[in-house]
Amino acid sequence: MRKKLLALLFFAAAHFLCVSEAFEFVDRDIGEILYAVSLYKGFPVTADDTVSGSGTFRLAGEDFDEAFDAFMESSRLYVAKTDERWTVSRIRFMDSDLGLMSLDARDVTAARMFEEVARRTGVCVTFENLPQNRMSVHTGYCGIDELVRRVAGLCPGFEAKRTDSGFFHVSRSEGAEALAVRNGRAEFVQNEDGSWNCDIQNAPVSFAFCCGGKIFQRGGQGVLLFPFERQQDSAGQLFGS
Repeated sequence: MRKKLLALLFFAAAHFLCVSEAFEFVDRDIGEILYAVSLYKGFPVTADDTVSGSGTFRLAGEDFDEAFDAFMESSRLYVAKTDERWTVSRIRFMDSDLGLMSLDARDVTAARMFEEVARRTGVCVTFENLPQNRMSVHTGYCGIDELVRRVAGLCPGFEAKRTDSGFFHVSRSEGAEALAVRNGRAEFVQNEDGSWNCDIQNAPVSFAFCCGGKIFQRGGQGVLLFPFERQQDSAGQLFGS
């Protein structure tokens, strides 16, 4: 109820100021701005679950649609327009005449991108626990296999494989087995004598101990840790023998 009341007040202010060919919403919730816009346009203007936060929308002049497009761009959002409705998202798909597709995403998790790929294409995409940091990508026009591979490439240490059943599964890559964290990574390399080295970069000490546990799982019998002084910026090497 409160949200509707605020939106109605915003709309009333916008309608009043629009008479003089100018109105503005400053640092307002994006959902409330879109609701006011829907009242002004006379059809639904909605957002999906990728959209959150606040924004500033100003109009000076008569071209409302151009001002709204500028608002979308400054807020790192996309809008899909039809005669019946506008839909706002941080993810955009585009199709080419050659049957290729392009994925654009701004500040979205990889898991959310894969969910949208599956919904848009009808191809099943499964994945393990992926990094939760928000990322942006412009894949360019490509086929579904390459598109999934490019999104998986945003996650260090993960790769996408197509199964015999035709669906995709995104999991940690084999071989070097890179582990990623929000601000760093760790790579395991086996020495000729059978011991393991783990090179940790820009990761906290707690993550280093997790890497040590990984070496134990591999059959290692000892772990040595050489961190820097500050835990927040620690880096070092782990050795298992």
